[in-house]
Amino acid sequence: MLIFSIFQLNFGIYANDLKTNYQVFVNMQEELGRTAVVADLRKLFVEAVSQTSSNLIINSNFELQFKFLEPNPLFFLDTSNPHEQYLRVNSRVNREAVCSSEQLCCSTGISFNEYNKQSTVLDTKPCIIVLLLLVDLVDIRNRQNSFKESILQINIHVLDINDNAPEWSAHESLTISAQHVDKNSIIYKKLLELNKLIPKLDLTITEHTDIGTRIALPQAADPDARPENTTSIYGIYGQTTNGAFSLDWDTVPADTDSASHNTGSGLWLRINMDLDYENQTVHQVLIYASDAGKPTPLTGYLFINITVTDINDHPPLFLKKFDEIWIKEHSPIRTQIYRPIVTDKDITDRSRLKFGFSPSILADTKQLFQIDKMTGSISLYGQVDFEHIHKHRLPIFVTDGKWTDESELIVNVVNLNDHVPKIQLHSPLKFKQNDRSFYFGSTLGDSLQSSRFHLTIVIKENGPPDQLVATVTVTDKDLTAELRARELNYASSVKEMPVVFSQRSLLKSSSEMNHSQNFRQPQILEPVCKVNHKAFQINPLQVGENLMESGRLRYKINLAGVSLDREQEARFFVPIECHDNDDYDSGYPFNARSDQAMLHISEYKRHTSTAILEVIVADDNDCSPVIKGPLTGTLEEAAPIDTVVLKLSAEDADDPTTNAGNLGLRYMLVGEGQPQFTISKQENSNEDGSTNLQNLKLPPQPWFQLNSITGELKALVIFDREMIKSISLPIEVRDGGDNIKRIPNIFIENATTKVNSINATITIDIIDVNDCIPSFTQQIYEFNISEDARPPIRIGKIEAYDCDIDETNRNLNYWLQSVQHTMLTEKSNLPIEKDYFTKNTSYLPAHSTLTNWFSISKSGDLYFRMPQINSQLSSSTLIDPLMPLDREKLELIIMDLFVKDSGKPSLTGSAQIVLRILDVNDNAPEWEFPRVQQRMINLSTDAAVGHRIVQVSISLVYKY
Repeated sequence: MLIFSIFQLNFGIYANDLKTNYQVFVNMQEELGRTAVVADLRKLFVEAVSQTSSNLIINSNFELQFKFLEPNPLFFLDTSNPHEQYLRVNSRVNREAVCSSEQLCCSTGISFNEYNKQSTVLDTKPCIIVLLLLVDLVDIRNRQNSFKESILQINIHVLDINDNAPEWSAHESLTISAQHVDKNSIIYKKLLELNKLIPKLDLTITEHTDIGTRIALPQAADPDARPENTTSIYGIYGQTTNGAFSLDWDTVPADTDSASHNTGSGLWLRINMDLDYENQTVHQVLIYASDAGKPTPLTGYLFINITVTDINDHPPLFLKKFDEIWIKEHSPIRTQIYRPIVTDKDITDRSRLKFGFSPSILADTKQLFQIDKMTGSISLYGQVDFEHIHKHRLPIFVTDGKWTDESELIVNVVNLNDHVPKIQLHSPLKFKQNDRSFYFGSTLGDSLQSSRFHLTIVIKENGPPDQLVATVTVTDKDLTAELRARELNYASSVKEMPVVFSQRSLLKSSSEMNHSQNFRQPQILEPVCKVNHKAFQINPLQVGENLMESGRLRYKINLAGVSLDREQEARFFVPIECHDNDDYDSGYPFNARSDQAMLHISEYKRHTSTAILEVIVADDNDCSPVIKGPLTGTLEEAAPIDTVVLKLSAEDADDPTTNAGNLGLRYMLVGEGQPQFTISKQENSNEDGSTNLQNLKLPPQPWFQLNSITGELKALVIFDREMIKSISLPIEVRDGGDNIKRIPNIFIENATTKVNSINATITIDIIDVNDCIPSFTQQIYEFNISEDARPPIRIGKIEAYDCDIDETNRNLNYWLQSVQHTMLTEKSNLPIEKDYFTKNTSYLPAHSTLTNWFSISKSGDLYFRMPQINSQLSSSTLIDPLMPLDREKLELIIMDLFVKDSGKPSLTGSAQIVLRILDVNDNAPEWEFPRVQQRMINLSTDAAVGHRIVQVSISLVYKY
């Protein structure tokens, strides 16, 4: 059971006192339930820090945040309560399963209790799980003053419980139960009591074998921890002949390596009586093995079937009782690797010699080798892999039917550099889960190809220039196997000379190896890694792990002193290359430090693996929008409402798929339009000539509508160019999308959200259209001209105006036209008598002719000038060419006056000119009475004084 204490922590730590890495130790019992508490993370970290520095100031201004640097499926972090954070069990932790997996078991001789105090345990190979956590210290008052990236290494020592009984592997793949033996035998009763299948071992013993002879038996295997929970005692549970056999066993020291105490040499079956083939050919023995577990020891059983054979006089003998050979891993199956030399003084027995492996051979070893029963030749039967087992012990026996001799052959497997380094990437940053997978070959050929690991992470731009972005764990099966073999050799105090084979030889004896020029002492195949990107750097990560113990190397990848900028590069790939150190050269000299290297052959040269760290740079909204235009637009006067004036365009260098970039650009009006007025003399002039713009009737604001997303600017009112010349419209473009609401010059949103904006002014020119009809300052112009006037002469000035602003639209042209008679009779507003034209019947012909003598210039000046001479004028008897005006003939000249602008379509205005001909004394009066013949009158004498006698009258004489 895991025991620890929990207490409330209120603390704070000065950053200057912090180390980068801390290491703590925790004991945990195997088979704890899911969510069981393994450790109080706060407590562990405070203890680790306090042990490093004793002068720390502790306060409540900081908060701890934990996260896995390298996730482990066995555990999870319970951070639901920021003040109580625990490491809990996520899935079943079985010590035997965990320790049997590669790289999780470390051969230290000590463990640590819950307070990190060293305590001695007898288990020389404890199971330790290494967890790496990234610890961030967050300042609650000022998060910008937080400190990050301390690494906490938790070494979890998994304590054993007695949950496995000792057992023997099933030799010959045979098991037995009560139904397989004689019911009258005592063994039957024993097996009936056990009521389970028991592994069976067949032995052959010649008759009359000396009493006291010991036959080696395989030991029972118990995966539990020594000494209490593993095999501690053997015994005989039952045998067909009471007292015929007994057991001898050696007590395996607690510090003996597992490879040596499983060699099968610690248990023997002792013969206590003479075995007579003629009396009994078969003996059966049921043995047991028990551990010392508490409260109840566990027991396993083995059924031994002994066949007694006949004897002869002389035993066969091996020439060598012990021999040792070296073979390359992955050597072809059926390759002959060894043949023993045996002698027998009985010539007749030599042809009957039988060879075989002794029963003490390990089951796994027996599956890899086979021995020819007739010749004793040993050949490969399975695939020999250095990474699985680097050394095999083959106990060989030979018998002639009576005598038996034994020999031992040690087969050393020479490592080939046949595995590429395996790269695994981890990152405390955001990553794509489906990218965290391995890619490597399952066969020898595939393994030599480049393995590839791909991890996609997200790094925020403008972060720390030396930010930790990922860790690299590199393993190499070749390296791991060599380290394990080295450790086992050291544990068994066996010093081996490192050897590299030449490719021309498969088998070499130890004497040949010692003198071969093809051998050298190779370095450990430790991988070396580098990154091929200038923005990153890779360095070894020191976490207190021993390479000899773990077989893995760790690196950390940091930014190379420069923060990332998404605007320069938003996505890139960082190749990570790792290669082993196999640089074999046939001329390499011997190295006297033989204990620093292991056997391997450089047959495949150096191997390299690559991994890809795909980096996506997260945007930090550090760029302001840039207006591309247009900032000027035109709008025709009198254009209808909702007319599109222009469409604004802007760009933001930030991520275009987020609100920080183009996706979040928003356009807005930040003020009312400021007009530039058109000064109209007619409508905006006072009597003194000054202007009064307040008299202008402007449309109410707002005048425009700006679409916040598309940037489309529309008019909300109808403008008059004669009133407004142009409009200045202040705008603002910002990023951030619609989540930010604007309240008079203040952005309301999250305090952590950054918004950039830019202000500009749009100028909108109002375009004039020809909508004003030219107008005269008077509808009737009256001028006087003396009848004796002689052309050319200027009569007066005609003034007309056009309120349009455009020069073309206000460009005026004048012309005159003789008034029609029907029109004259209707002109009641003319300053003449209504029956004037009726009385003067000669008016129309004379008037029509005289109209050609008048014209108006471009500037509006009315002239009396000589018309072009034509047939009509020359033949006219009504007009004197020198003095065409004669008041006695025509008193008034009335003409229609027209003005037309140059717009399209053009507009025309009209007025009338009344020209009065002033009289001059150019005609003598003539008597109407008395006439010459009537100059005599009669007067009565009676006429009174004052009586009217006669009325005298004169008249003007008209000449035609």
